[in-house]
Amino acid sequence: MKSGRSRKMRPRDWILIAAAILFGVWQGGLFTNKAGLFAEGAAEKAMRRIMAKWPADTRIHSIDITRTEMKVVARVHGSNSRYEECSYRTLDHYPINGQRGRGIRFAHVHGPWPSDPVILGLEVGDTLFSTADVNLAGVAATAREAAERVALEGGGKTVAMRIDRTLGAIGWGVTILGPQEKAHATADAQGKVIEVNLRGTSRATSTDYLSGGGLLESALSVVRRKFGADRIFQKIEISRSSVDVVVADSENPGKTVKYSYNVNGLSKVSELPLPAEMQRLLEKPVAAADLFGLDDANWTLVPVVASEALKKVSLPKGKVFEVSLARRQGTWDQTEWRVKVMEGLIGPMGFAYFDSKSGEFLRVD
Repeated sequence: MKSGRSRKMRPRDWILIAAAILFGVWQGGLFTNKAGLFAEGAAEKAMRRIMAKWPADTRIHSIDITRTEMKVVARVHGSNSRYEECSYRTLDHYPINGQRGRGIRFAHVHGPWPSDPVILGLEVGDTLFSTADVNLAGVAATAREAAERVALEGGGKTVAMRIDRTLGAIGWGVTILGPQEKAHATADAQGKVIEVNLRGTSRATSTDYLSGGGLLESALSVVRRKFGADRIFQKIEISRSSVDVVVADSENPGKTVKYSYNVNGLSKVSELPLPAEMQRLLEKPVAAADLFGLDDANWTLVPVVASEALKKVSLPKGKVFEVSLARRQGTWDQTEWRVKVMEGLIGPMGFAYFDSKSGEFLRVD
C-alpha cells in the first residue's frame, strides 16, 4: 500500500467539487454581498426556504434578521400553545483575489426545533401574523432608510431587525451600529420607518434646549409647522432633553393632547389608560382663556429667565429643571414663564415667574 503520496484528482472528482460549489451558490443565493440578508431579495428568499419546513398557513410569532442569519419562531400547526423555531444561516467561502468577503455563500436551514417565546399578558392569537402581513421585499430599503435617518457619527449600518406583533400592531425594530454610536428605529408592517431613537448617540447626551439658540429654534419651527401659531397651546415645557407641548385637541373639544420633541423628532405622547371615574375626576375641560399662541412669548428669553431664576429662588445648590409657558390663572392677557428650580431630583424646589414678552420678574413661589 502506498503512503505519504496524494492521489491524483480524477475528472469525476472535479465534477463533484464543481457540483458542490454550484449547489452552494444555488442554495445560498449568489456570490457574497457585504449586506448579506439585508441585500435586495435576500430576506424573501431566506423566508421561503424556512417556510418550506412548515405548512403554508403557519402563523408567525417573530422574525429576527442579521446579516448572516434569519430566525423565525412560529406556532406549531394545529396547536394553541406549542412553538417551533427555524433558522436560515449563511457562511462565506472561497475568497476571490484575496478580497475579504468576496467569495461564494453557502446557506442551510436548521430546524425546526421546539421554542418557548415570551408572551406578555396577551392572548396567543394577538401575537401572531402571517408572511403576507409583512413586506419582506422591503427589508433592504428599510435597512438603508433607517441608517440614513439616524445618521450616526462616522457612518452606521443596520445590523439587526426584529419583526413581531406588540399590542396588536406589527412592527419592525431596527438596530443601527456605527463606529462610536448606536441607534434604533421603528418601522410599520410594510417596513416604512416611522420613528427613530437616538438616545445612544452623542447628540442625545449633548442636547440642551434650555440653552436656547439654534436647538430651541429648530424645535419650535417643527412645532410651528405641525400646529401653527394660533392660540391653541395650553402649556409648553422646556427641559434639557425635550420640548413638550400641550395643545387643544381639535377632534375632542374641551380636551388636550400632548406631544414631545427631542432628538428623535416630534411624537404624540401616549397617556396610560385610567378607569373612567378616575379620568373624569382628573380631567379639567380646557377653556379659551387657558390658551395662548406661539407669538405670545419672546423665546430668546428662555436662557435669560433660567439664569435669573437661580438668583430669585433661595436654593444654594439649586439647578434649573424646567422652563414652562402658560396663561396665569384668571387672566386673559398675561402669559408667563415659570422656572422650576430644584436641589437634586427629590430635593427642595421653588418657582420663579417672569413676563413672557419682556422677561420682567413677577414673583416666586
